[in-house]
Amino acid sequence: MNSGTGGTCDILGNPVTLDLSNLTNLAQYVNLTQCPSGQYNRIDISLQRTVHLMNQLDAPSSCAVALYLSESGETKPLAWRHQYGHLHAEHQKRSKDGAVTVQEDRYNDLGIDFDLKQFVVADFGNPGRCSVTMKAAVVNAADMNNSGRFHEITGNIQDLASAAGTFTLLKGGLSLTVGLFGINPALQENIDTLLLTAQTDSLPVSVQTGDIAVETGAIAANRIFVKAAGTVSNVKDQPQWSFVLGLSAHEDDQGKP
Repeated sequence: MNSGTGGTCDILGNPVTLDLSNLTNLAQYVNLTQCPSGQYNRIDISLQRTVHLMNQLDAPSSCAVALYLSESGETKPLAWRHQYGHLHAEHQKRSKDGAVTVQEDRYNDLGIDFDLKQFVVADFGNPGRCSVTMKAAVVNAADMNNSGRFHEITGNIQDLASAAGTFTLLKGGLSLTVGLFGINPALQENIDTLLLTAQTDSLPVSVQTGDIAVETGAIAANRIFVKAAGTVSNVKDQPQWSFVLGLSAHEDDQGKP
């Protein structure tokens, strides 16, 4: 939003569920959209009120998001809007010009940085009283690229070409050609078999890279992960270190099976 002119751009319309603990030192791509060029000085985020936490002993607890810490460290309340069933947080980018600039005919990066180390949790284990104060800040392309974080994008795979070391990844309106030559074979054995299984069974594929260059439509992968959900059985300890996974129906980007 531009709080002065009232200009807006809807970046993320469909709900997204993320496991923040899996995003340590990662910038997770979520969506691409077209925005009117100009300057924006605020981003509004609709947050589902209930979050799910787990402590170091693997004990879970349902909690409610109640407050957030601004970039300046100020604790602020979150307004509850019953008709939406969500909490709305407003964050302001504190850069030199106080704005995030969207330039015409260019791709502009924008992200939200959640600082888990500064989350404050009260009454963990008591769902009726448990509350979370989160620390979040808006980051632009320079912030993300200078942070040293890997970038990750998760989508559907097609056109696997093992001999050429490439495949096509589809996500949020993007079609990206992924190159596999940057992957260490010692860390990712049988990568071709894994990707063929993902393509055949329509399993989501996560690609980690140094940067997602949307302009070129090509990214060089550092690591590849295939996400599969199902029921675990026949667990074997050492030396096999194996189990059987019965695959269940997965959901697409819109939450549809």
